[in-house]
Amino acid sequence: MEDGDYDLVDPSGVVVLYKKTKPRGLPLFVTTLPGSALQGDPGVAAAGAVLKELTPALAATVTTVSAEQLLTGAGSAAAAAEQVTLVLKGGRTVVWGDPGDGAAKDREIQILFRDGYNYLDVSAPGTAVAR
Repeated sequence: MEDGDYDLVDPSGVVVLYKKTKPRGLPLFVTTLPGSALQGDPGVAAAGAVLKELTPALAATVTTVSAEQLLTGAGSAAAAAEQVTLVLKGGRTVVWGDPGDGAAKDREIQILFRDGYNYLDVSAPGTAVAR
């Protein structure tokens, strides 16, 4: 990809198409990695898995998706986990966390957005953070 161009990638990070303009209806995956480093990247896989979990109504509002690798545990027991964050139309932010528990996370999002919150962390269903 050249500056200003877009790489369309599949959930495994394989670049399948290059575009000069942002494709309509697709969220932008925000990363510091070049297109050549996306294949096999766990962040791309996590973002793709989360996007598949979303209800169609929620998926239609996603403008950008990003994934950050977090270390869990300590010392030699430390493991990496992906934390996926979604930015929705209107600037609302949802910290989704890792793939999984999609139905529970979606229920919490629907309830909390009705209450007017613009930032939600539903990465641990049952203990959502809203502001």
